[in-house]
Amino acid sequence: MRRIFVAVCCWLGLAATAMALPSSLRVCWEEGEKPPYLMIEDNGAVRGIAVEMLTDILWHAGIRPEHVIRPWRRCLAELEAGQVDLVPNASYRSDRAQYALYSDELYETHLALFYRKDRFRIPPRVTDRDSMQGFRLGGVLGFNYDQYQGLVRIDTSARDREMLLRMLQAGRFHLALEQVEVVRMMAQQGLLDWRELAYVPDPIVPTRAFHVLISKRLAEAVPVKAVVDRGIERLQRSGQWQRIHDRYLGVLSANN
Repeated sequence: MRRIFVAVCCWLGLAATAMALPSSLRVCWEEGEKPPYLMIEDNGAVRGIAVEMLTDILWHAGIRPEHVIRPWRRCLAELEAGQVDLVPNASYRSDRAQYALYSDELYETHLALFYRKDRFRIPPRVTDRDSMQGFRLGGVLGFNYDQYQGLVRIDTSARDREMLLRMLQAGRFHLALEQVEVVRMMAQQGLLDWRELAYVPDPIVPTRAFHVLISKRLAEAVPVKAVVDRGIERLQRSGQWQRIHDRYLGVLSANN
């Protein structure tokens, strides 16, 4: 009888969770591509590692994703206002945690300082925040550079990653702050010449985790977070997480 009672309770708990879930969710993707995690087709369709994983997780829970594309800062503003429900590809910032729940880690990337080989015959020596002060640094408007605690001056006039790297190649600054996996994939897509660039690891935060943000204005925010977290665990346990990464990154993931 006890086993039957426990089974019934579990079934009722799962049923209650399912009933609490919305039938669809608005997912906001940044309009600046982040290959291989986010790529946008000419017709506006989205694909990539993060897209595949999140779409699989939501459909598995019976939730239909409604993908919209916005500038990154607008995605966050609409999430705070409750106009969209989820924003993937987000790193942790305490201000975002005021209006959003963070999922478990969706993926992790390697942060680095990229430079032109013809400008530095010897790799620049960057070991801490103080040593970074001797270089002109470039970043992307609205991106998370909290690891420098406001002590490092960064030119964030680039509106996306492609512009950032064009500015680096044009000599606007010495070092561009970017993710190794992303720049490698951009080179593979022909957006830049990898042979002209090199990098040194970010001395403060060499790797960074990325998550899915869930708007706290969503009535079902807590059960949706549980769905996403369980889905990430399922993908990892089944090996599908690794297969998705390998399909996009291939041998790149072994050469970070």
